[in-house]
Amino acid sequence: MVRSLCNAALALAVLPVVFAVAPAAAQYGPDTCDQGYVWRDAFAGDHVCVHPDVRAQAAADNAAGASRRQPGGGASGPDTCRQGFVWRDARPGDHVCVPPATRDQTAVQNRQAGNHLKSNDGDVYTFDRPRFMDDRLDWCLSWGASCGQPAALEFCHRWRFDNVRNFAAERVGRSARTRLFGTGQTCDGDFCTAFLQITCAARIPASRVFANPVNNGYRLDVCREWGANCGKPAADAFCVAQGFSGSMQNTPDAEPGNASTRVISSGQICQGKACRGFQQIICQ
Repeated sequence: MVRSLCNAALALAVLPVVFAVAPAAAQYGPDTCDQGYVWRDAFAGDHVCVHPDVRAQAAADNAAGASRRQPGGGASGPDTCRQGFVWRDARPGDHVCVPPATRDQTAVQNRQAGNHLKSNDGDVYTFDRPRFMDDRLDWCLSWGASCGQPAALEFCHRWRFDNVRNFAAERVGRSARTRLFGTGQTCDGDFCTAFLQITCAARIPASRVFANPVNNGYRLDVCREWGANCGKPAADAFCVAQGFSGSMQNTPDAEPGNASTRVISSGQICQGKACRGFQQIICQ
């Protein structure tokens, strides 16, 4: 089995390697970003807090914007994008042309804008050799992708922390099986890399955390509609019903169970051995 260059290159490095978030250089009032985050600056006054590489990408997209427009315009006037590009939509009227994946990521960043502001909550906890489903936590969120920071952040969210402070990698090879947090896949080859350590910070308030959420007397079904839009869409709908803007993290049941569940959109009830609910939803 061949892993992507992301893990392959890391497996050849001298480990462990510790990645720390640089401290903020100054305070900027209520829009001050949490440690390790900076303003995105996709446009003047854009104070959405993101990782530095995202800000650099936004600047690069701004610089390349004109070259990505359709010469002579098109259906959307002079701002019509070339084939393969779409408007970024960092705000209404943001017609910088970017790949579709960048627009999707920008929408996520906007929804999570409040999550990375400076917090007065100093709670910090370090997980040594963190595990997922009895296996070592893999360095990547999905197979060969979203390695390091994204995987560490998702792990911290699962354990009810808003942010990740630092993290370290350890090549384990065949000595210990690793499991990917995003997909549940396992790795047992010579190239397998796990987290040696993750330090999470800023505990999420209990008012945003719903363990085994219920819907009108039944466990909340994992799907928003009957057998469709499962996972985040259902979690988002639940959080909106609680007065939040959406969900930040959700953990569905690993396997179907015997407990009945209720679908949030229709109120239909699932009974039997094929019903799945949520172990946890964190709203934002």
